[in-house]
Amino acid sequence: MQKDSNIVVAETRPNRATGSIVCLLDNRNGALDSGAVDQETGEWTAGAADPRMRWFGVCDTHGTYVFHRTRKQATEWLAWPQDWCDQCSSTAPPEAGSAED
Repeated sequence: MQKDSNIVVAETRPNRATGSIVCLLDNRNGALDSGAVDQETGEWTAGAADPRMRWFGVCDTHGTYVFHRTRKQATEWLAWPQDWCDQCSSTAPPEAGSAED
């Protein structure tokens, strides 16, 4: 994870199931742009950040991230990167399960 003075890394840990390093980023200061994808064109629009998405779960190993409204949600999702990181899902053993189990 690159260091940026505006980004607050609340937590970093290895995931036992995938071996990936996952991080919890505090975005309450709005330093990270969650942007948006236009559902019709599939184009990414920077600056269309949803201010309610205050927490980021990041798979630091693969560069994938997911946004959450609450720290509790983000922390729960950190335990299951195979549910939101495509590369983790392809490498996780079947017995690793998912958040829905």
